[in-house]
Amino acid sequence: RRRRQGGARLRLRPRRRRRGRHRAPPVLFRHARHRLRSVRAIAAWTRALGGRRASLRHLGGGHWDQGVRQCRITQRLRNYLPRSSAADGGLDWDALAHAVRPETGCALIQRSCGYSWRKSLGIDDIRRTIDLIKMQNPNCKVMVDNCYGEFVETSEPPMVGADLIAGSLIKNPGGTIAPCGGYVAGKKDLVAAAAARLSAPGLGVEFGSAPGHVMRAMFQGLFLAPQMVGEAVKGGLLIAEVMSAKGYRVQPLPRAPRHDIVQAVELGNRERLIAFCEVVQQTCPVGSFIKPIAGETPGYASEVIFADGTFMDGSTSELSCDGPLRDPYAVFCQGGTHWTQWALVLGEVLKVI
Repeated sequence: RRRRQGGARLRLRPRRRRRGRHRAPPVLFRHARHRLRSVRAIAAWTRALGGRRASLRHLGGGHWDQGVRQCRITQRLRNYLPRSSAADGGLDWDALAHAVRPETGCALIQRSCGYSWRKSLGIDDIRRTIDLIKMQNPNCKVMVDNCYGEFVETSEPPMVGADLIAGSLIKNPGGTIAPCGGYVAGKKDLVAAAAARLSAPGLGVEFGSAPGHVMRAMFQGLFLAPQMVGEAVKGGLLIAEVMSAKGYRVQPLPRAPRHDIVQAVELGNRERLIAFCEVVQQTCPVGSFIKPIAGETPGYASEVIFADGTFMDGSTSELSCDGPLRDPYAVFCQGGTHWTQWALVLGEVLKVI
């Protein structure tokens, strides 16, 4: 714009907006304030795939409960396909053999069953899946949501070809004492891309607040994790054995190989599901006087009820159960610092259901 001022011609330029200070999001690898969501990690490294939009193939069901479809990231990850699941709950290998296209940039494998009544994926299943994906498109990156599966088997997904894995430190690898945070692991360039996206380019994991006591708890939790996972697996075996003997459907079956720490029990109606969660809450060492109430939760299509009286908020590896209030009204149990915790829970549960 031009104006007259004292006979002189004055040009007024549009005022430039001053950019505010960069507010870095919580650093995933250090003192993160929120739990890891695998969608964040996908966003980080799919954006680094040559600057192009990548299509996503999602394999397996889970706790997201269709929530990923509603996230903003799916606007960038086009051609989101239904899960390649077979009728028995396993992967449909025939469908998977033709699911990946030349333009597919990344594939997400969810290891745990989540809220789906299916078998969790074992390392052998993940190896076969990755081989099929790479045969169709060698350039397709494969990421594994490894939540609830760490230390259950003797190998981890990167050892069988996964490019990147992600998980939470308030689950298996935190050993019940990590207060917060999550992790990504895998190929160096993809981990660096995720770090740059979650903090800022050039800063990566060198940026962010990491108090010493938090790091100590994380490392000590990682040291204790295999022992805690072992107790959780034994607790799951006990749940499966007792509840199946009482006539309830369970997944996985008693004495079946374990691929994560989740044990599902089909209770059949809303009242039994709520009663089961109330007993678990009453048996927890923290908040035993609290009565869990089902409610709507972002990312879930149905009401969900949670029971987790834990020392670390949200630490499902201590002792917890949850489930959506919809048919078949299944409860999903995990955690336990000692298998006898579930023995106490089952003794009370059988009295009320």
